[in-house]
Amino acid sequence: MNPKESNSGLRLVPARTYAESRIEQAEQCADANDFLGALKAYRDYLRVNRRKAEVWSNIGCCLMSLERLNSAKRCLMVACRLEKHSLYFSYLGFCYMQMNDIKRAIQCYRISVRIYEGNTDSLNMLFLLLIGAGREQEAVAAAGKLLEQMDPKSEKYSNFLADLTAYGLNPVISLVSKQAAP
Repeated sequence: MNPKESNSGLRLVPARTYAESRIEQAEQCADANDFLGALKAYRDYLRVNRRKAEVWSNIGCCLMSLERLNSAKRCLMVACRLEKHSLYFSYLGFCYMQMNDIKRAIQCYRISVRIYEGNTDSLNMLFLLLIGAGREQEAVAAAGKLLEQMDPKSEKYSNFLADLTAYGLNPVISLVSKQAAP
């Protein structure tokens, strides 16, 4: 906010809006792991603007931290309806995973990746969920996309291949290598 000059020559700084102060307070509370305080401030904000997806997503994350998963799921669904953002679907997928609803978690992570293919965190979670669900061919495709996002000379790439080996997923490595070959 830029200061404005008044008729008397004084420079006035516009006051923060009530909504802005609520968001700031909520973020401070969340940073201090005071999720109940953050929820109160976010709910105060919702009295002013109920259509901000970021706020609904943040409320959902606070509720997940408090292990109130059904309420978190509802808030994250609102965020996803308001704005099709990769991160919101990733959070919803994580919530479903915490609820042990693997089918819906996989769906959310797929949507997250469809929205933004560069979301390596969502690709990694999708891969792990597919492996856990015994859906090896789909997992291989996810692993291939994940490896495409990484620099083959990077430590992250090497670590991912090492993780596959450590988990006994050598067949996955072979299939991914065959897919990557020209």
